[in-house]
Amino acid sequence: AEGAIVDIRDSRVNPSVIPAVPAIVVFGEGISPADPSFRSRVQVGNADTGFNNSMTSRIFYAGALYNEQVAAGNNPLVIISIGPQLNAPGVLDDQSAAQAIGQIALAAGIPIEDILIETEGVDLYSTAVEIVNALNSRGIATGTNADILLIAPILNTSRAVSTFASLGVGAVTRPTDQFTFQLNGGQLVANIADLLPSVDALTLTTRVVEEYLTAVYYFLRGWLGNPMML
Repeated sequence: AEGAIVDIRDSRVNPSVIPAVPAIVVFGEGISPADPSFRSRVQVGNADTGFNNSMTSRIFYAGALYNEQVAAGNNPLVIISIGPQLNAPGVLDDQSAAQAIGQIALAAGIPIEDILIETEGVDLYSTAVEIVNALNSRGIATGTNADILLIAPILNTSRAVSTFASLGVGAVTRPTDQFTFQLNGGQLVANIADLLPSVDALTLTTRVVEEYLTAVYYFLRGWLGNPMML
């Protein structure tokens, strides 16, 4: 039907509006439901079990942003956080996992010299601390302006930005894992099944409630730079 094909040639990013940043940060997300403490980590499997699809997509998104930065005359460091690996069958150790993730980043168009794999952070806060330490150790100045481009699941972006702010680092978010509804001719498509409970709806609700409670915990610990950002 006419209008079903969209020409995106005029929607390409204008390099003049891309904030020049010293680093692009990719947050991982766990896939090991047996151990809730690993929810914020990425478990990197071997060739038989494959990789986390969401994480792979984020890395390729980071590659696109990296090349936009290069085209604009900037050369940022790309920090990919996967956290320590779970000692379980089919899961690589930290070093092997970092090498595997590095190969994905190379395939995404990021040079090896601009890739840093973070394997120490066990949650959002400790990961942010490790990333800030990595920036400082490389002499990269930080402040309250846009210091990093942050690629993270949309449910975590507000807490992540506020956490980095508490550590003196400004972040511009590039959210992923967004939840949308199907539209047809500008109208929301719904049916009777949408009114019934489902596993997907319960999972999403659980994640939203969990994020809210975690944000409250971060606030009580003083880990949020500006709670009003949430």
